[in-house]
Amino acid sequence: MSDFLRLTEAFTAPLVCAYDVSAYDALMNPSTPFLTRTFKQVRQELGSTHDAVLVDLTQGISASVLAILSGTVRGNGLFAIALPDDDWLSLVDQDLPRYLPWPYKPEQIDSSFKRFFLNHLDSPNSPFQSINRKTIEALPAPIPIDKNAPLTKEQTHAQASLLDQQAESYVLIAPRGRGKSTLLGDSIAKLLKIGKRVAVTAPNQAAISTLKARFEHTTKSIDLNQSLPFFAPDALLADENQWDYLFVDEASMIPVPLLIALNQKAKHCVFSTTDYGYEGAGKGFGIRFCQYLKQLNSSLKELSLRQPIRWGK
Repeated sequence: MSDFLRLTEAFTAPLVCAYDVSAYDALMNPSTPFLTRTFKQVRQELGSTHDAVLVDLTQGISASVLAILSGTVRGNGLFAIALPDDDWLSLVDQDLPRYLPWPYKPEQIDSSFKRFFLNHLDSPNSPFQSINRKTIEALPAPIPIDKNAPLTKEQTHAQASLLDQQAESYVLIAPRGRGKSTLLGDSIAKLLKIGKRVAVTAPNQAAISTLKARFEHTTKSIDLNQSLPFFAPDALLADENQWDYLFVDEASMIPVPLLIALNQKAKHCVFSTTDYGYEGAGKGFGIRFCQYLKQLNSSLKELSLRQPIRWGK
């Protein structure tokens, strides 16, 4: 941990994730501020961005944790993995009991995934570098990224499709860091400016921090004095209003039956997500829900973003 903090001295509030973060919480002090998340809490980070992330795999390994957090690191940031000095493969994996059928116990199982993962870390093509404690030096602060930069050509094209009001349902699927939330925040502000009734929902407010930041920037630039019309999914269903547009961000994290109900709340519904099948979400959005939309109406419009915004290629 001290090595990671030394590397990230110039970084803003690095994130540390482990199966058990109590030991890290005890190290917290004002001079070295950092955030902590357990494996169970990591889904809260979907939609967020960090300068640096450390995933401690000493007590266990989770493919979902690695997939989610690797997608939250901003350009010029740092993604680090902590492994013990001794034989990691022989250590009991504390995260394994969730997957084992009765009556097996973690100490009875040789984790094939741990062996697979370690082999890839050691391969010549691995993007990771093993750090020698004696040579660790602080990394320079990441180059600031202009969060309020104009939309890219690809985003502008997707926005034109969103605003043309030709489709009843829109599905925007793209990998992390492609500017989905920025596109949505900008589009929502412009729709409100022309008098459209708009609602926004997501699994939680933390998931739309980037969307909200872009929305607030755009409202200032177009002289619109209005707050983001966010509703929790259940509150939105209980609301009797019918909207012109409903934006659902991180849609794959919402159960399919709830998505189907939300689709009835507006003339035009926009569902945005990364459909990677993270643990707890599966592929229900990409398979079941999108198939439902295709059967429901013929005006479904599918959009995608491919150009990296948060990272370089």
